[in-house]
Amino acid sequence: MARSFAALLLGGLLVLGAVRDTQAAQFLIDTIGDSITVGYPYYSAIEGNGCTPPCGGYQPKLQSLLLAASKDVLVRNYGVRGASTADGVARIDALLDSSSPQFVLIMEGTNDLLFGSPDTVYRNIAYMVDATIARGEVPILGTIPPDSYNAVENLSKPIVATNTLLRQLARDRNIALADHYNALIGNWPKLTYEGLHPNLAGYEVMARTWFTPVNDKINAMTSLPWLMLVLD
Repeated sequence: MARSFAALLLGGLLVLGAVRDTQAAQFLIDTIGDSITVGYPYYSAIEGNGCTPPCGGYQPKLQSLLLAASKDVLVRNYGVRGASTADGVARIDALLDSSSPQFVLIMEGTNDLLFGSPDTVYRNIAYMVDATIARGEVPILGTIPPDSYNAVENLSKPIVATNTLLRQLARDRNIALADHYNALIGNWPKLTYEGLHPNLAGYEVMARTWFTPVNDKINAMTSLPWLMLVLD
């Protein structure tokens, strides 16, 4: 009984701590995607719930990098295992309305490409990007990582063609891009767990790849008031 009460008390304190952290952070960063966003196989608790580091694969590393760069952030994990871009479209509006982040990191599409087309991924990701922009939040788009698990790389899954469309989408919407494919492909055999998901070293590379555009955007946002004073 005492042990149960202690566990309950600890759980309550952790929840309260998470609420305080969320309220205190200057920048909330939501990460949306599939099992790669969840952090499989290193994080396997209930996904899609906005959990904060240490849950996730790249999220704890990304948060550490940003905190080390003196950025007051909280990174939240809304990945869902097995999710497609259609699933992302179905939940993006309600998710953004309830979580109200400043930044949304969108990386999804690898599950679509077993049977779907690059054009479908493009349309669905474009909807998610536009929904984020419409709320005054900042989307940052991620390219789809390599996949050597499903047959020969890029033959069974048109990853290269899809990423070409996603890069064009980022240019068309004038949003930042984290090019995970190019960051990982050169050393993919050493950066993957089983050919589909990154290993710990791969998630570290992803964290650094996200870090640059996120850090740049935060720098631009926080320096703007000073620029306005100078121009005044």
